[in-house]
Amino acid sequence: GPVVLGSVSASDADGDEVNYSLSVGDAELFSVGVTDGEISYSGGRVGSDTNYTLLVSATDTLGASASATVTVVVLGTEPNTAPKFEMASYAFTVSDSGVVG
Repeated sequence: GPVVLGSVSASDADGDEVNYSLSVGDAELFSVGVTDGEISYSGGRVGSDTNYTLLVSATDTLGASASATVTVVVLGTEPNTAPKFEMASYAFTVSDSGVVG
């Protein structure tokens, strides 16, 4: 399932309910909770050492809105990197006088 990365928060001076939406950003990778503002990673392949810029909008019940920029920074190795052996070569000795099994 989705992984929560953090959350945004907006308040309305009139006390109106605020709903959140993702205005700009990769909606296949990221989402925002409509009522709680939680930014989640939805799954999928992301690039290593890449920044993703999201624009989150907060809209009150009367349609007034504001936006905030959220930057998600991905650190680490490339996804799906090849496995590595601990040593470059290995040697095994097997006796031909013993029973195998």
